[in-house]
Amino acid sequence: MADTNLAERVASLEAEMGFYCEEIEQLNAQIVRLISTIRTLRRAVSSLQDFAFDQVDDKHDPEYAPGRESDETANDVSGDPNGSDDRSDGANDASGEGSD
Repeated sequence: MADTNLAERVASLEAEMGFYCEEIEQLNAQIVRLISTIRTLRRAVSSLQDFAFDQVDDKHDPEYAPGRESDETANDVSGDPNGSDDRSDGANDASGEGSD
């Protein structure tokens, strides 16, 4: 009878161990997903920090100071950054280019 109780107890412990092994595997899978998410979040935070640093840096850089015209708009009489300046129009007219 003692052998029967021992065998039942061993079988019960093996079943319990199997249950815990499955639980551990599921927890491991969740941990792997969490680690991946944390890495993604770290990259996102790093990118945001770089962007914020660039914004602050640009405010202190005279080249990006508010009110400063870019080279394109400074040469363009109309203020249109896609427009051409008078010098290039004159050069095109003199060479015969740009007129139909």
